[in-house]
Amino acid sequence: MKILRRVCSHIKASVVRFNCMANGGLISWNVRMYLEGRAVVKLGRHIRIMHGSVIHVLNNGELTIGDRVNISHNVTIYCLGKIYIGDRTRIAHNVSLIDHDYVFLDAERVQKTAGVIKIGENCVIGTGVIILKNVTIGSNAVLAAGAMVTKDVPNSMLLISRRTSLIKSLAQ
Repeated sequence: MKILRRVCSHIKASVVRFNCMANGGLISWNVRMYLEGRAVVKLGRHIRIMHGSVIHVLNNGELTIGDRVNISHNVTIYCLGKIYIGDRTRIAHNVSLIDHDYVFLDAERVQKTAGVIKIGENCVIGTGVIILKNVTIGSNAVLAAGAMVTKDVPNSMLLISRRTSLIKSLAQ
């Protein structure tokens, strides 16, 4: 597993633009990665991240991408806490993974609260899916296009619609 670690003392953030082969995989042109503070990114072997994707890992955030993960075009990942993407997971284009939100303390003060997103092995995440904080997606799960995931998805389940309805078990 290749680890990118950026510990910023004088620089507020760093922007890394990729166009390279990483551990036998491909990180395409115009992939932007913003690392701030003590951000950690762990990349597995034979990953593929396609162009237009944007990855923000902030403060003490930790992003782990497993082996043979395929991330399509224009995927956005915002990591303030922890995001784990399991081996052999496929993520379609225009997907968003956001592991934090904002709490409005009063009219002038806003606080970020971080959570965890864990995606199991061998998952398929369809076009336009939005995955929010404190969600665990079980192994072999399929998330249909356009779903908004706010609750856990068990292993081998199909999730469809914006209401996070579990439709069908995929277990044989």
